[in-house]
Amino acid sequence: MKQFALVMLSSAILTACAVANATSDNTLENDAPNIYVFNDCKRLDTIAMTESQLTAYHAMKADEVKLKTLEKPMKSMERELEKHEHALDSLSGDMVIEDGDTVVVNKQLIKQHEQIAEKMEAIVRSHSKDIEALELHARQFERTARDFEAVIQPSISKYGESNIQISIGNKAPNWQCEV
Repeated sequence: MKQFALVMLSSAILTACAVANATSDNTLENDAPNIYVFNDCKRLDTIAMTESQLTAYHAMKADEVKLKTLEKPMKSMERELEKHEHALDSLSGDMVIEDGDTVVVNKQLIKQHEQIAEKMEAIVRSHSKDIEALELHARQFERTARDFEAVIQPSISKYGESNIQISIGNKAPNWQCEV
């Protein structure tokens, strides 16, 4: 279960990083994407991407697409596990009841918990190849995301360590600010 949780957390973090560093609802067929730099909801700059940046961007987007494909079986697994989690939640009663010097163990409730846990472990095991493929590709995606970050860094270095947001796309996004 820890491995599954780690995979899901890693996947979520990598996906969030990809979206934060390379958000685009636009297609890349006609126009080359630009780097849009924002600070405090105000666009500071529009930077045309170089060939090396475009190459790294396309590699990262391809890896992102593959990652999303590899995540699909995980969503199925999550739905299956969720049913069993609900079954666990619906079991009422205390497994161990202490009353003064007396301890009462509800063996039937413990057995029901164990049976459900075994079913959940079997589901995770049945998806072990999917989990492994996702883990491997997540590492690859992390490398391509870092490569992309490295090649755009010179273009945004003049902004230093300030709190900027970067968006990549064919058109400047409608940046939504929250007050």
